[in-house]
Amino acid sequence: MSFQVSLSAIKQAKEISTERLVLKPVSDELRAYVFQGLSDHEVRHNMQLPTLNTKEKQDEWWQKFSEWRNTGKAVQWCVFDKKTDRYIGLLTIKEIEIAVCRGEIGYSILQEHWRKGYGKEAAARVLQYAFEDINLHTVFAMISPQNEGSQRIVRGLGLTQEAHFKDIHFFEGKFYNLLQFSIINPSHLK
Repeated sequence: MSFQVSLSAIKQAKEISTERLVLKPVSDELRAYVFQGLSDHEVRHNMQLPTLNTKEKQDEWWQKFSEWRNTGKAVQWCVFDKKTDRYIGLLTIKEIEIAVCRGEIGYSILQEHWRKGYGKEAAARVLQYAFEDINLHTVFAMISPQNEGSQRIVRGLGLTQEAHFKDIHFFEGKFYNLLQFSIINPSHLK
């Protein structure tokens, strides 16, 4: 069994799809879509992350993630509805550690698409890509205890809670707890 990560599957991510969705690798042409969700206060507040609502904040985020995509530390997709081509959100595997074959899954879905199953559907496809194409051994998620919707998504994908970190995250002048969920690549368990 090989535990080698496919760097090309990260750096040259392919378009993937589900029954209702198409996930297009993030590129300069899709930049405006990315910030539709990342500049939404409610979307970002649920993740306890700052709203990226200025050009400076967006440029800084874009530069960081562009570097991560180019060096194999992250892979990202913009999610669109197959029928309407409407933008739904952003899916990411970040903090990829090639030496230990692990990465963190994250998603930000536009409010108008909450509670329609899009987050779980897109995340399930990205998790499949993480295991089958990239060959990650472990995928984890860090989630606020208050973000019950996100917890339902990862639990529905088979991730199990393995930690409750106290005061590990600092946001808007306060410390917050985070829950860590993870799953091991099923093909590595055989």
